[in-house]
Amino acid sequence: MASQPSTYTYSGSCHCRSVNFTFKFPMPLTSTLVTNCNCTLCTKNGTLNICRLKKDISIQGEEKLASYVRSDTGCVHLFCSGCGSSMFTTRDGDLEMYMNVRMVDDVDLEALRYRKHDGRSVQFWMNVEGRG
Repeated sequence: MASQPSTYTYSGSCHCRSVNFTFKFPMPLTSTLVTNCNCTLCTKNGTLNICRLKKDISIQGEEKLASYVRSDTGCVHLFCSGCGSSMFTTRDGDLEMYMNVRMVDDVDLEALRYRKHDGRSVQFWMNVEGRG
C-alpha cells in the first residue's frame, strides 16, 4: 500500500491569472472542513474559505492585489485589481490568512466538506486550528 504524502501542495490563481499562489496543506482538501461564512461580504463574493498560516502561502503577483478593509471587523479582504476575484482575507498582525478555495486549481467543490460560520451574528476570527 502506498504511503500518503506528509503534505500536499496546491496552486491557484485569480480569473485573469495576474495573481498566482501555492500553499502546502497537511491533508487532502477533501479531508478538511471548508468554511462557508454567511457574513455579508462572503455571501456577496461567494467565498468558501480555508485557513493557513501566511508563511505557508507563496503569492506571485501580490502587487496586483487590491484591498478592502471592513470597518466593523478590521478584516482585510484582498482581491485581484484586474479581474476582481476575491482571493484572501486576513487582519493586520495576524499569522493566519483565509484563502478562497474557489481559486484553487482543479478543486472539486462537490467533493469538499463544509462547516457553516455565522459571520452575520458572531464577530470573531477563527484561527488555523478553528478556534476564535
